[in-house]
Amino acid sequence: RKHSEAFLQHLVRPAIKAVDPTLKVVTSEELPSRLIRVGISECIKRCRLMIADLSYHYPNVLHEVGLRDGQGKPLVLISRDLDPIPSNLGDMRTVLIGTHPWEILEDQASYQKKIERHARWELAGNDAYYAVDL
Repeated sequence: RKHSEAFLQHLVRPAIKAVDPTLKVVTSEELPSRLIRVGISECIKRCRLMIADLSYHYPNVLHEVGLRDGQGKPLVLISRDLDPIPSNLGDMRTVLIGTHPWEILEDQASYQKKIERHARWELAGNDAYYAVDL
């Protein structure tokens, strides 16, 4: 829980606000649907950008990444640097972050910029690869 809270509050929300202040970051706990699975599936289908934290290899997150990737829609992957990236996702761009909450805070600005760059690249439809400073 500490990891996800630090990740969300100190990295994802500020990075996405910098990319597009009209975008709202929503977690599964914040979805209005009574059925979390239904709410998440709808969100995966309709959101402009999905950011997935691969840390800890939660099966539901890997399933959700597969659904989004299959749609070919904008997706940003993030993972703790000590967690190996699953082999079937190894060729996808992934923002690697520190393992401990203090590492996240220490390098907060750098991680935010990486998330911003990946989000901008994805939202540009990947056609702007050379126009974005990666």
